[in-house]
Amino acid sequence: YFKLNLRKINVTIQTENPKIFFENIPISLEEISLNFDPINLINKENKLESLSLKSRENSITNIILIINKYKFNLPLVLFQNRISNGYLSFSSEFSFDSKTGDLLKFKSMGKISNLQFKLLNESILKDLNFNFDINDKHVSLNDINFSLDNIRLRSKIIQINKKKNYEIEGEVSNEDQKIDINLIKKIFKINQINFKNKYLNIESKNKFKFIIDNKLK
Repeated sequence: YFKLNLRKINVTIQTENPKIFFENIPISLEEISLNFDPINLINKENKLESLSLKSRENSITNIILIINKYKFNLPLVLFQNRISNGYLSFSSEFSFDSKTGDLLKFKSMGKISNLQFKLLNESILKDLNFNFDINDKHVSLNDINFSLDNIRLRSKIIQINKKKNYEIEGEVSNEDQKIDINLIKKIFKINQINFKNKYLNIESKNKFKFIIDNKLK
């Protein structure tokens, strides 16, 4: 439907349950909302003031393919090649400069579920689920849980702050569970030590904080 704001002379267009294609790659959306000044159309200036997208659950590999078609990102390509499953749903808002059309700010909330991929050391990360909240300078990942080499792990929150560099802070824990000694040897590279038992009961909670140079791409 159309919504006309007489005070500001702008138009809002909303559509529900659309399915759109980016070069034959389907994306299922729940709602699209566009806000623009109709005077720009008269002047043949296709500039939005704001854009809102609310999606249904989509294959995460499709989302990565679309991002890379818009702006190639080698780390995303490498990540995509290791994914065997995973889904993404999101609700995003974008604000644009009404004169230049440049993106001013954005925010996005959503969920990733049942993600499975192979790490660089060939370990398998399974059933990764978390909620995310992203804006221009901050990323918050919440209610994270996953399985790594059959060890169940979880984290309440991981935060990424973009300043001069990327500051990453969070915690990860596992409940008391039996872990195969061979797996412990593999992770910590301690094959030269012989353990009496085949399994160890381990429970842990670890906090971490580190910085990634903003110049790295």
